[in-house]
Amino acid sequence: MTAICFFAFFIFGFTDNLKGPTLPPMLAELDIDYGTGGNIFFGEYLGFVIATLITGLLADRFGLKIVMVLAGVFLALGVGGYSSLNTAPCLPPRSL
Repeated sequence: MTAICFFAFFIFGFTDNLKGPTLPPMLAELDIDYGTGGNIFFGEYLGFVIATLITGLLADRFGLKIVMVLAGVFLALGVGGYSSLNTAPCLPPRSL
């Protein structure tokens, strides 16, 4: 369990520290301003807060070990997906 927790916090710290260095290239490639970039980060943190609240309920229902393993797997999949894309076609166009 300790190794799983370490892995989860390591991946979380890794992904959390990627935001700052990737912001300027992301804004330049997508041709968006810092306000829109801030909204993207806000959405990320909002998702984190919601996931944190839901995770507690899931841990009570299914057990902490299963929830920790699934959280690590989903976070690793997110990092893999994020690093494999060079554009963000799912973002709405700037004119909206």
